Amino acid sequence: MGSATNLLGGARLSKQSESSNADTKAVFIWIVVVILVLEAAVFGTFYFLSSVVNRTQESLKIEASEMESRINDRMEEINVAIGAQFTLDNFTTLLDKHMRWTKAWDELSKVTLKTVRFTTMQSVSDDGKFVVGGYAINFTELGKVMLGLENSPNFLRVELLDSTPEEDSGMVKFEILVEMNNSLLLNSAST
Repeated sequence: MGSATNLLGGARLSKQSESSNADTKAVFIWIVVVILVLEAAVFGTFYFLSSVVNRTQESLKIEASEMESRINDRMEEINVAIGAQFTLDNFTTLLDKHMRWTKAWDELSKVTLKTVRFTTMQSVSDDGKFVVGGYAINFTELGKVMLGLENSPNFLRVELLDSTPEEDSGMVKFEILVEMNNSLLLNSAST
């Protein structure tokens, strides 16, 4: 009897195992179906978003092309505006340094003779060096100008860079490197 019970119990176990296998297969199928549906939804979303991005990209390219065309149509006006801005920057720089160079011109006029005519003045650096060029009646007058510049307390160094007699006018063309004293520059910065 004991063995019949065991057999009957074993038969009961096999019916339960068949029904649990069927339940497991159904759950597995549902999981696979849900995963496939989710994958299809994700793929559809990505496809939709990529088409939106592509349309947006195309519209931005068209807008950029139109904007570039409008800029090219106004390029002449833009160049005029840029040129005006450069001119304003040059005027600003000139006005910023005007007082400094006014002091240098005043000092040049104090120590030089009327027989010399200055035609150019060019700043060599921001530390007070400049080159002045012009014409003297002769080498003697040029020497007097050099001596006057050297004796000024506001000029530290004076160096003759070039002197050439002009055959047509009989005058001496010259270029002189002058270094201003820092006190002249500081005084001009405070005024």
